[in-house]
Amino acid sequence: MAENKKSFVLYCDQQNIFKMLPDDLAGKLIKHIFAYVNDENPETNDLVMQLAFEPIKMQLKRDLRHWDEIREKRSENGKLGGRPKKQTEAKKANGFLEKQTKAKKAVNVNVNVNDNVNVNVINKDNIYRSFGHLQITTAEVDKIIADGWEREQVDEILDEIENYRNNKNYVSLNLTARKWLADKPKKGLLPKHLKNFVC
Repeated sequence: MAENKKSFVLYCDQQNIFKMLPDDLAGKLIKHIFAYVNDENPETNDLVMQLAFEPIKMQLKRDLRHWDEIREKRSENGKLGGRPKKQTEAKKANGFLEKQTKAKKAVNVNVNVNDNVNVNVINKDNIYRSFGHLQITTAEVDKIIADGWEREQVDEILDEIENYRNNKNYVSLNLTARKWLADKPKKGLLPKHLKNFVC
């Protein structure tokens, strides 16, 4: 059958052939099959044995062709993979190629682009008060006064902010002044804690 092949397949539907034969012929048939797959070239003159063996023989041949195709494909795939690639450069005495001696550095490039540009042009003549990195314009002070606080209150708050030791943490003097003024009463209005004592 095939050289170096150590197994073969009998199929469940072939059981019907063995069931139809008397036990002595079934035994001879299985011995005939083993002789065939072990390349002993068995021959028989028994017509019943020949008829019983023919479909099994055809299936064994189909299985052998299929096995040969798979073996050939695996052989080709094995030749392609696992083989070391050809080296075009000579190795140094330490076993490394010429190009391998220098370590490659990883290069990480991060590019951030912001195209938002805010330009605040403040005329120095319009600055009401400035200290450190903070400043407030005359227009901003006028809006605070228009919202109900007196100029003296605004000046006092600006003095408090300027003397506050952590004022470098603030970004906008206008917003800081408004926040600090929120705790103070507006002109003409009583503080919240005094509203209950009005007669």
